[in-house]
Amino acid sequence: MRGGSVAVVGGSIAGCAAALAASRGGAERVTVLERADDRLRDRGVGIALHSDR
Repeated sequence: MRGGSVAVVGGSIAGCAAALAASRGGAERVTVLERADDRLRDRGVGIALHSDR
C-alpha cells in the first residue's frame, strides 16, 4: 500500500502490530481506535510496539 489512510480497531498487541505493518507498508496515516475498560483506566496499563524509525 502506498499512501492512503488505515484505521485499526483495537489496540491489543495484534492491533499495534497491524498498525505498524500498515505504516511500514506505506500508509500515510494510521489511526488506532481503542476503548479502554473502565477498570484499567486509572492504572496506566497498556502494550505498545515502537518503530525503529
